[in-house]
Amino acid sequence: MVIKPHDCILALTIPMDKSEFEHDLNECADKDFVKSLCRDFKGNIKDDEMLWEESRYAKMIRCIYELIDEIEQLGATVIRRLLFKDFNSLFNNHKVVTLLAHWRSSTFSPEDFFHPSAIAELLKNGQNISIKYIREHLSSELQGYIKSIASDEMLPKDIIKKMTDNLNQILNGEWILTDETFKRLKCDNIPKNVIDQLMPLKGNYFSDEGLFIDALKCKLQKYNDAYYSIILKHAYQCLFYMEYPHNRNQPIMEYPLYRYYLNRQIFDRLFFGHIKQGSCVEFFDKLYPVNDIIEHIPKDFHGTIDLTVCNSIVLGEEIKRHRRNCLVIGNKEPADPVFRLTCYRYLLEMLKQKEMSYIEGYATLRKMLATSFGR
Repeated sequence: MVIKPHDCILALTIPMDKSEFEHDLNECADKDFVKSLCRDFKGNIKDDEMLWEESRYAKMIRCIYELIDEIEQLGATVIRRLLFKDFNSLFNNHKVVTLLAHWRSSTFSPEDFFHPSAIAELLKNGQNISIKYIREHLSSELQGYIKSIASDEMLPKDIIKKMTDNLNQILNGEWILTDETFKRLKCDNIPKNVIDQLMPLKGNYFSDEGLFIDALKCKLQKYNDAYYSIILKHAYQCLFYMEYPHNRNQPIMEYPLYRYYLNRQIFDRLFFGHIKQGSCVEFFDKLYPVNDIIEHIPKDFHGTIDLTVCNSIVLGEEIKRHRRNCLVIGNKEPADPVFRLTCYRYLLEMLKQKEMSYIEGYATLRKMLATSFGR
């Protein structure tokens, strides 16, 4: 399908001036982009105006304004300060929707914990299978501290930092075991050596979810971590198997980012109300989870969604799972807004001059960049 600039719409969700920048720095603001940019500076700089300059945000915004002016002159539509309630309307009259937004990653920071003592209490006494797994994988030092504290005791900053580091190590490790994994597990999708171990359990207990899980947990106790990991890996592949568009032989499950995403969802459910939610997209009003984004994309949209967000492979794959009619472009690495908008501006100029699809233009531009950088 031939695409021209007037078929394209670009939506920006980031703060566009100093007052919006300062608003997003406020602890009460459900935002992450500005805070993440300023995290390295805030310990030494107390004045927001200095942060505005030192974080290079002021210079970046000046460049962005120049670029979006040129993009509009080429014929594309630009929406500044996109609110989530208006997201759905982007798909009404355009064949290519480009979103420039911030992806809040799965990684924990100390500021993510609303109630650290409540999380410690859950880690100390929780009997959920996932809680038990997390507790067993905490450092011996942190395990000892959690066992010794009272239920309403305030945690010192150094313990919160240790808890943050421990949870990130677990988050970035193997698949976290959940009851849901085995509730939806189909044994015929697991290798034969694993089936041989699980089949007796399936026959005796599968009709009762709770009994099956309890029996399976008992069975797992005598195997080492390697065997445990095999079962978890294939269980998740059974539930969430996806493929990457650039390599049909490599499942999405093999990418660490997707494992982090699924593990973080487990943390968010376990500690709901006590932590900020991870793996979200930031709109101008606040952060929204992936499922909300998908619900606002029309099921009959047959165009292209260009996700100019950091580490957007997870978001892109989740959209593609639920919205099969559209094409999705994402990237595995952090995306610099100025660089991505510069590429977008030249892509529109190419589309204006030649008869080609958006994907063809995008591929041509990528090839030109690779040649320029000698790759």
